[in-house]
Amino acid sequence: MNYVPPPPVGGVKSSMKGIALAIVVAYLLSLVTMIVIAPYTLSLFPVKTGQIADGAITTDKIVDDAITIDKIAEESVANSILAAYAIPYNSTYSTTQVTRSTNTYADIDGMSVTINLERASHLIILFSTQATVSDQDTTVCWRARISNGTIAESAQPGEFYMQPGGLKATLWASLSYNWYKPNVTTGSYTIYIQWLVTGGGSSTIRARTLTVIALPA
Repeated sequence: MNYVPPPPVGGVKSSMKGIALAIVVAYLLSLVTMIVIAPYTLSLFPVKTGQIADGAITTDKIVDDAITIDKIAEESVANSILAAYAIPYNSTYSTTQVTRSTNTYADIDGMSVTINLERASHLIILFSTQATVSDQDTTVCWRARISNGTIAESAQPGEFYMQPGGLKATLWASLSYNWYKPNVTTGSYTIYIQWLVTGGGSSTIRARTLTVIALPA
C-alpha cells in the first residue's frame, strides 16, 4: 500500500498564501535592486540624443497631467525665465490740457521719457492723445524725437498729420501714432513727442500717453 503524505497544515489555502507571499517578496527585492543600481547603470551607459529615435517621445505618449506646474520646483520658474528689465521700457502720461497755434515744432508737455540701453536695440514708440482743432483749415503735425544728449534724430516714418477729416471743428478725436527707430546703440536716450499747428487756427490736447519699448536688435 503506497504512502500518501498528509496535507500541509492549514490545507491548500495556506499553501497558496505562502506561494503568493514568496512571489511578492521576490518582486519587492527585485524592485529595490533596480532602484539601487539604476544610477550606476545610467552612468556607465549614458543616453545620448542621437540614441533616441525620432518620434520616440511625443505628446501623445505622455500621460495627461504627467507634467504640471505643481510638479515643477517653484524656484525654477520664479523670475528666472525673464530677468528684470530684460526688455527695457518706460512710459508716462498727462491729463493737463494744452493749446498751441504756432507753426514751429515744440515739445509736448509731459511727453518725455528716458531709457537706458545695455545692448543695441530697436525702439518702439507709442503715443496716443485726445485732440481738437479750432477750424477745419487747421492741421497738426506730430513727430517723435530721440536724443542722446548731443544729437537728436526723428524716429521713422517721420511726421504724422492730423486733420479734422470733414468733422466739425472743436470736436474731440482720439488719436494714436506709432514710431520706430532701428539699431539704436547702447547708452542713455531721451524720447519725446513734438507738435506744430498750421492753417491759422489752434489745436488743443488733453489726456495723453507715451510708451517706449526696446527690443533686442
